Amino acid sequence: MATAYKNVCTLQDSWIEEMVDATCVEKDNKVVLSCRYSNPNAKLRWFKNHLEIFHGHKYNFETNEDGTFSLVICRISLEDAGRYTCQTDDKDTSAWLTVEGAQCLTSFTYV
Repeated sequence: MATAYKNVCTLQDSWIEEMVDATCVEKDNKVVLSCRYSNPNAKLRWFKNHLEIFHGHKYNFETNEDGTFSLVICRISLEDAGRYTCQTDDKDTSAWLTVEGAQCLTSFTYV
């Protein structure tokens, strides 16, 4: 008796492009952290230092048809530095955001 097996290959969703570390300067208008996932319809959650963040004045979430997901952080301050994570189901990708202090140009006039 011969037995035939059918090889069934199911592709799991995965990150096509993971987030990368970024550096910006305090008082910059915005910084964008992006990643690309194989399923453009995936439901994502964003985190900063393990705490979930939500869409609003400070954080904007953008999605493109090609599966690129972006976190736009507005009005950069030193407190924005940290580890940002994009999570879907049991998969995540993270990057560090470093915020450098803005240079203060001070001039003195001696009288």
